[in-house]
Amino acid sequence: MVPSAPCTIIGFRPAAQLAIEQWWAQAKRNAFRTWSHLIGNPTGIFLVTKCVKTKRLAQCLSSGPQGQQSRIHVQGLLNFSRSNNEVELTSNGTEWQLVRNEMDFNILRAEDRKEYTIFIERAASRMFGTTDVLKAAAQRLWA
Repeated sequence: MVPSAPCTIIGFRPAAQLAIEQWWAQAKRNAFRTWSHLIGNPTGIFLVTKCVKTKRLAQCLSSGPQGQQSRIHVQGLLNFSRSNNEVELTSNGTEWQLVRNEMDFNILRAEDRKEYTIFIERAASRMFGTTDVLKAAAQRLWA
């Protein structure tokens, strides 16, 4: 996903990372125990670790084969900072046009003064059930 500028990035501070990891280890165990239907579910559970609030974003959600392309043309105002090599596309006066769309490229725009909140980083976990043979072996081992 690609947000336009201006956008707000919300994430955990590095100092809090250890506390969050310890909490997440306990929380995901409790989640799988409480909601057993999540075991074997392809979605699993996840903790959002960084979010972006933006008025406009582009996303590619392809289920096609590897190597497909989406190409866009971005026309409008551009700010380039030489000190940190960042490119900023302002949301006012900028047009995103599709040239080729093989990866289900979508442009999403918020209404007046509203912002989208999207996540760009997450800690995902999936849990799978063991077969009866493995369960019996584990119970003998831990008994």
